[in-house]
Amino acid sequence: RRYSQVAVIDCSRIQPSEASLVQLLEWSLTSHLADLDLTGLNLSPVAASLLTPALLRLRRAQLGFTKLTGEQTCHLFSQADSHRSRSFPWELCLKAVNLSAVPPGVLARSLARLQTANLSFTELTVDQVSSLLSLLAARGPAVRLSSLDLFSVDISAVCPLLLARATASLTVASLSNTELRLEHCHALCDHVLHSATLLDLNLDFAELFSVPPEVLGRAMTRLDRVSLACTVLAEDQLLSLASALALPASRVTQIDLLDLQLSFLPPALLLAATSRLTRVNLSGSKLTPEQADTLLAGLDTSVLREVNLDYVLLSSCCPERLAAVTRALHTASMKKCGLTEQQLTVLLLALSSPAPAFLSSLCLH
Repeated sequence: RRYSQVAVIDCSRIQPSEASLVQLLEWSLTSHLADLDLTGLNLSPVAASLLTPALLRLRRAQLGFTKLTGEQTCHLFSQADSHRSRSFPWELCLKAVNLSAVPPGVLARSLARLQTANLSFTELTVDQVSSLLSLLAARGPAVRLSSLDLFSVDISAVCPLLLARATASLTVASLSNTELRLEHCHALCDHVLHSATLLDLNLDFAELFSVPPEVLGRAMTRLDRVSLACTVLAEDQLLSLASALALPASRVTQIDLLDLQLSFLPPALLLAATSRLTRVNLSGSKLTPEQADTLLAGLDTSVLREVNLDYVLLSSCCPERLAAVTRALHTASMKKCGLTEQQLTVLLLALSSPAPAFLSSLCLH
């Protein structure tokens, strides 16, 4: 009874016994618990008749890698769908839980009631994805889903226009590694241009090379957070993107350009493109010494908070300037950057100085 007021419990990866799990879930039915993290626990032995009511009372449930069975997932979503007047979680993580057995309509109607859904590695069928996207695109009064993660769900057979309309209705969308086709990429960029809600878009691994450069640049810079890691982009597209980022109209504050070849960009343009960002990932971008020198010499650390320069050769940079920039950041990563002994000495001396420094995380792997 003394724990009845507890609202948040994290049991992730502790591997309790089946009896302990049952005891926890039974207790939760009469408690004030609102947030439960069961990531990595084996829930398959738990009876669906206990698991479902325990989960449906929550506001946030983390169920990634919990080995839920088809019977358990069908029971959970069928109960959620048949009792739509009851409370339902705002946020649900089902990463690596196989949902393919749940009827498409039942799954779609339940997920649409969430605010945040992580469906990474859930082996969704084309019908399931299409049913969910149809509800999102229509945006009826019962739909409140605003953040959707479909990482590594194959949506190559989904209608491109349907995907674009649904994505444009969200606030946060992760389509990383989803086997997007060229038609998907074109439709997505066209609809991003006119979205009134989308702020954060992840297109990692997408083959965007056929999207017109101007369209790509204008579409991406309408967003607040953009991830284009390991995408297939041509030089004229990257030039257009950098030019758009340098314009005052750009809304981007965070961008991930992991493993994109940027060495052809004029150093001044690269600096202008990053001048108003709070977070930038340039890992593996093959920047030239001139680009690296110009970037570090001109970065505005009153705005920039996090920089990843992994694999970018920095040995030519001024040790004092490198140290000053690093200690003014909050997070810096310089893995395999070829830093010299002099650069490291100056950096470590600067960090050990009693003068205030913002840096809280530093990677020198």
